Amino acid sequence: MRDRYEPPYRITPGILHSIEQIGEALGNLRAHSAGAIVPILRRGNRIKTIQASLAIEGNTLSLEQVTAIIAGKRVLALPREIKEVRNTFAAYEELPNWSTHSRTDLLAAHRLMMAGLVDETGRFRSGDVGIQRGEKVVHAGTTAFIELDVRRHSTVIEQSTCISDHVRDYLYLSLKCYSLHDIYRLCGI
Repeated sequence: MRDRYEPPYRITPGILHSIEQIGEALGNLRAHSAGAIVPILRRGNRIKTIQASLAIEGNTLSLEQVTAIIAGKRVLALPREIKEVRNTFAAYEELPNWSTHSRTDLLAAHRLMMAGLVDETGRFRSGDVGIQRGEKVVHAGTTAFIELDVRRHSTVIEQSTCISDHVRDYLYLSLKCYSLHDIYRLCGI
């Protein structure tokens, strides 16, 4: 049987009060420090996500250029690419106000992201799309979504555990571009 340990001091109400004050001060310090850092991290991650998402779509702007555009600085770049950054940032700012199950919100997101870039904004496309490199078609898009069951597609995305919140948000906003097969493939279903 082990002997019971006795510290070389007596725990008094004064010591307990001091421990409580130290713990409270540490908690306040952590809360204030984290609160200052989290918005900076979120903004940095958002900028990286915007740059990466636009790069996938062919936008050639660097992370530094995207950061400068969002900060309201002038950047030497194609007007279309600058517009894409501004539109995408505006859409990210609106994300908390949109429902992922709302056809109206999906079209509002499209209207905001594509404003000044395409003729048909805020509505489902009326024709097929594809991606070309020079004369070669590298991807033939799906038939236009005339009637889209947003709830069905959203359920597939929500039930997938393999994707992050940022990717999930991107997929919600990209339903107009992807077929259900593409979403399944992206989610590993």
